[in-house]
Amino acid sequence: MKSIFLITLLLIPNLVFGQQDLAFEEESEPNHSSLYLGLILGSASTKEDFDHVFNSGGQEYQQESENFSFGIYAGFNFADVWALESSIVVTPGLDKRPSELPIDEVYLTTITLTPVLHMEVTEQIGLYVKAGLGFLIYVEDYKKHSVFNHKDGDYWAGVGLSVGLGLDFKVNKAIHLRLGFDYIAAEMDADEENHHINLDDIDEEYSLISMAMHYNF
Repeated sequence: MKSIFLITLLLIPNLVFGQQDLAFEEESEPNHSSLYLGLILGSASTKEDFDHVFNSGGQEYQQESENFSFGIYAGFNFADVWALESSIVVTPGLDKRPSELPIDEVYLTTITLTPVLHMEVTEQIGLYVKAGLGFLIYVEDYKKHSVFNHKDGDYWAGVGLSVGLGLDFKVNKAIHLRLGFDYIAAEMDADEENHHINLDDIDEEYSLISMAMHYNF
């Protein structure tokens, strides 16, 4: 995944500066229209602190993993520099913790709502920073089992601070590319319908290095 980001870093300047001659022929316009919608691909690092794990003698258990992530984002520009943005990103394939239950799949979903500050460096390149709310949902799906009550899966959810920054590359008037970094930390509460051994909280730290492309409407 890291090699993909390096290749992208080499390709983006060619895409951006290849459009400069055309851009200079056009009338000077802001880099941002009102509404934009885009796709995100990236590599997420996750760290979970479990308050209690039955198979670990009731002690706290910690795990970390790095996985491919994908999602969508959308925003609305209120001015040349300010926007309100939301994203939904899914990270599947998280490591399976020790458990009495037959864990089949583990994934994390992040939902963010953040004001964004844009700062233009050139007509084609900009910086952005953002901070707001991050909603995390951690899900464990189980194989068929007869342990405790039969239930397909348990989940934990929580809200924390979401921050991010990155580079915005204007390919043309409609299409922008991004390289970004996002971080969310939150305490996730167990759903009250979880199996009784899964009623303790999880502390989550999430970071995402991403490539994105959006279309300005």
